[in-house]
Parts: sequence; C-alpha cells; structure tokens
Amino acid sequence: MKRGYLASVVGALLGAAALGLTGVFVALVLAGNATQDNDGDAFGELFGDLLGIVVVGILLAMAGLWIGAALGCWLGLKVAGHPRQARTGVVLGVLLPPWVIGLAVALGAAFGEVPDLVVGAASAATVVGAPVAARSLAMRGSEVS
Repeated sequence: MKRGYLASVVGALLGAAALGLTGVFVALVLAGNATQDNDGDAFGELFGDLLGIVVVGILLAMAGLWIGAALGCWLGLKVAGHPRQARTGVVLGVLLPPWVIGLAVALGAAFGEVPDLVVGAASAATVVGAPVAARSLAMRGSEVS
C-alpha cells in the first residue's frame, strides 16, 4: 500500500507476537522455577506462587503485546521506507490500550457471554484496525505519500 498501512499492520502483528510470546516464556520459566524450589509439602504456598506467576505472566504478555505492537509498527514502516514511522508508533502505543479496553467493555455490554466468533472478529479488528487507525492519524495533514 502506498501510504504504509500494510507495513504498519504487519510490523505491529510481528512485534506484538514477538514480545507477547517473550512475556509468556518468562512466566513459564518462573513457573518451572517455582515448582522446582518447592519441596512439595506446602501445597498452599506452591499454589500461591503459581497464581502470582500466572498474574505476572498475563501482565508481561499484555505489556509485550502493547509495546511490541508499537515498536513493530515503527520498525515495519522504517524498513519499508515510509514517512512518519516514529509518529505512527507513538500514536499506536497511545491508541492501543483504550482501543482494547473500549472494545472489551462494548462487547461485554452487548453480549453477556461473548461468542467465540465475536471474539475472533474483535481480535482481527484490533490487529488490523488499531495500526490502520494509528497510521491514518499519524499521516493527517501530511502531503507526503
């Protein structure tokens, strides 16, 4: 695409996958260490450790998705030689959290229990829609193609 929309989507997707999976990997390593360090006598302690690691893992994965998408978007545009790469990455970084929260709240309000098909469509809208919206906002007022 002429204005970098495809590069922003592909970059955001690859960056989010890379850093999001890194967060999950760190959580799995921590979980493995927690089970090895425990002598097996204190089930409650082990359960508490694993629950904490799951929460940390989810937070790391979410942070990885967020930061990875913004960095990947910037890098994808930079590699492809499109203008306003940094501005697009910053806009995506600012836009993504309210986008995801707003979408989750709207889906929760519209459906009591969100059907899998709707979750898939919302995920696709986030993966494609947020980088495209960020690119569009970053290119606003620009005569550069």
